[in-house]
Amino acid sequence: MNDGSTISGTFLNNFLEGKATCRFKNKEVYEGEFKASKKNGEGIYYYPNGNSYKGTYFEDMRHGWGTLSFQNGGSLAG
Repeated sequence: MNDGSTISGTFLNNFLEGKATCRFKNKEVYEGEFKASKKNGEGIYYYPNGNSYKGTYFEDMRHGWGTLSFQNGGSLAG
């Protein structure tokens, strides 16, 4: 990525496919599944403030059930 972000994963026909890790310039990290270079399937998104979201993604958006965990130990499921 040209903005200083990095991707560790497999590309198929120029698209990110399967499990991968994306480390963004803003210190956010996504570890999970991709299809056609979009978050698709199970994954965890880590935020710089210590919070994280673990759940299912579809077409790059949160989809279905997931859990938002806060750095202070609290969480929201839904």
